Order: sequence, then C-alpha cells, then structure tokens
Amino acid sequence: MKLNLSRHISEKQKYSCICCGRGCRAFLVPVGKGEREAIENLAYWPEELGTKDIFGKSSLFGKNIDVLSKRANTDCVFLDRQDQLCIIHKRFGFEAKPLACQLFPVLLTPFAGELRVGLRFDCPGVCNSDGESIQSLLKDARRLATKLIPAGALKNEPPEIWPGVKVLASRFDLLNETMLGVLRRDDIDLIVKLHWLRRFADNLTVVRWDILDEEEACKVTASFSEEILTEECEAGHSYQNLDGRVRKMLGQIFFFLSYPSDVMAPSRTIFQNLINQIKTSIKAHKLNRPKGKLYPIQKDWPNCDKAILEYSFGSWPEDVKMFIVRYLTCRISGLNYCGQGCYGYSMAEGINQLLLAIGTTGWLMRIHAVKAGRNEIVLADAHAAIITIDGNLGYAKPLGMGPAKLRLNYLSGYLEEIINCYCL
Repeated sequence: MKLNLSRHISEKQKYSCICCGRGCRAFLVPVGKGEREAIENLAYWPEELGTKDIFGKSSLFGKNIDVLSKRANTDCVFLDRQDQLCIIHKRFGFEAKPLACQLFPVLLTPFAGELRVGLRFDCPGVCNSDGESIQSLLKDARRLATKLIPAGALKNEPPEIWPGVKVLASRFDLLNETMLGVLRRDDIDLIVKLHWLRRFADNLTVVRWDILDEEEACKVTASFSEEILTEECEAGHSYQNLDGRVRKMLGQIFFFLSYPSDVMAPSRTIFQNLINQIKTSIKAHKLNRPKGKLYPIQKDWPNCDKAILEYSFGSWPEDVKMFIVRYLTCRISGLNYCGQGCYGYSMAEGINQLLLAIGTTGWLMRIHAVKAGRNEIVLADAHAAIITIDGNLGYAKPLGMGPAKLRLNYLSGYLEEIINCYCL
C-alpha cells in the first residue's frame, strides 16, 4: 500500500515517544480475535497483573468488540505505572502489542488509492515535535497498513466539497493544497489565516467545482489565495465580545471538545448508558452561559468565574501561533478534518468544524492560564488545550450526530465573531 506523507508535515514535524503513558490511559484499545489469543498465550496474566479482567467489551466502534481492559483509574491493565511503559512491549517486544497500539500516534486515511498519513496531537510527543524525523514512523506504518486497512477501502471516493457536490481526487487535492499553501506562509499572521479559511469555506459553497475545467479551477483557487487573502490582510481584526444565543450554542461545542477522553470505559448496561447520557447533557448545559462558576469538566480546572474567560488574554505569542499552524497543517494534509477522518463532513463543513475547534482551543488556553495564575497565554497552555481538543475532534460521537450538524451550520455564520473573541 502506498503511504503519502505530505511535505507540509515532514518539513515541520518530528516525533519521539516520551513514555508519558497518556495513550495507555486515555483510549480504549480494540483487539481482534487473533490478537486476543496471542496476548493470552504470552503469559499467565492474572498472576502477573493481579486481575482476571484482561479484556472487556465495548460498543464504542459501532458494534460489540473486544478491548483491553482498564483499571478503575482508567489505566490500561497492561500499563506499568512505575515507568509508564507497556508491560507487553517491555517483555515481548513492540510487535507483540495490539496493532492499534503499534500504530499510535499515526493516522492513516484512505484517499484515491493511497493512504494519507496524519498524526494524533493528543499525544504529547507529537505536540513537542522533538527527536527523530517523522519519516522514522513510516516503516512500521506501512507494515501495519496491510493488516489494518482492507484493500477495498482504498477505492473510496474523495469527501464532498460541500453537501451534494463531489469532485475528482485531483480537484479535491487542488483545493486542499491551496489551504496548505496559505497556512505555510510566514509573512501572514495566524488570525488572518483563520479568517481566510473561514472565507475559503464560504466560497466553496458558491462555486460549481464539479463543472469547472482544470484551467478555470486553477484560476478560481488562485483568486482565493490572492484576492481574499489581500482583503483579510487589509481588514484588520480586533477583539469582540460574544454573548446571547451564539455563546450558548458554542457552549455545547466547548463541552464535547473539552470532555476528558480518559473517562472512556467499556460499556455497561443500556440503562447505565442512558443515565450517563442524561448526566452528560446536564453537564454540557453548565458551559452554555458566559457567566457563573466554571463547572469542572476537567478535574484540574480552576475555581473561577466563566466571565474572565470571555475577555482577551492578549495576542498569542509567536511560538503558540506556529504550533497552531502546525496542528492545522497536520489535520488538513492528513485529511483528518472531513470525510472518513471526521464524521463524513464535506470539506466546507470540516473547515468550519476545525475553526470552531481552534476557537475552543483559545477558550481552553485561557483556563490553563488562569489555573497557573497568569493573564497571558504561553505555549504550555496551547499544548494542554490541543491535547484535549484533538482527543475529541472526530471521536466524540455527539459531534457527528444530527443536532451537532444543525449547531455547526448555525455557528458557521458567526465564525468571524467567534475567532475575534477567542483567538485575539
């Protein structure tokens, strides 16, 4: 299988595992029948791990599947807390682990007969971007791809440009590369890039991309990256407060993108799942209003009034802006913002969802700054926020359901105000 690692990622991104154990706490790991049997035959685990519950069941992926069991504190049962390492990996080698563990933090998305390579930024090692070239991950990713991705999956159609409009892969790539070309420009401020992406998504919905010839398509995309960009550079953007219905609906986005991914556990009874859904809905409403005590969705959130999070903490420093650009670049070049990579969204919907996520990132960064007793944003705040966001965007089921799409369509009309409120 051909793997396509975009130069936009390979030029900016490095990776080395920092052995933090976060992935072993935050995620449910699916295991196939053969994997389960192989792990069971490695050792007498009940004696070594002190529990017989090595595997559990989950419906997280749409059907009942086997998963590695978790302890009460959300640790994978095979995580050694003394050194934050996988017991299977330590004793029996890298390839003895489940395939999903071996692939992490790489994402493989089928597109036009190949696999686009992306990265999970809910991995602190990816956020840090230290160590070896990202090319070092490709060897294992290529080996794992043949086991994880059915050959038929590579024949899928590109995501829609906007609902109901399909184009050839080459046309989709032209538009995708246009976005990446703007993102990588060092002479343009991040806030201009965000507003350009907003207008790019708007313009996608008014052009008949399916009937333009190649020359016409190139001219239109060139105008996007020149004329609209010039307009946004000259426009000037300043902080503006957000309130009313828009802020209330945005609170739902804040909740589902802020919810800690490490609370995931194998499903219990249907009744218990229903109770949990009701409790979750009640918690979500606690973030809808811009005033009042901040409800601790994350256990380490500070005890503060939400009102202070609605005001600018000053312009983001350059290292934060560069990090956000790197995150957006990886999401877009790896196609982890639309289609199979994000709830089946069209390109336009995916861009808007991504911009809402960046707005949520700005809100979360303020929370981390308040927690540290600061009134300004630093890179550590951005890392903490993106780790949370990235663990939910594309994975939190409520964000892909019907009500979420209605909310997305509504909020897309207010992205200018949302960006100016939480990204300035």
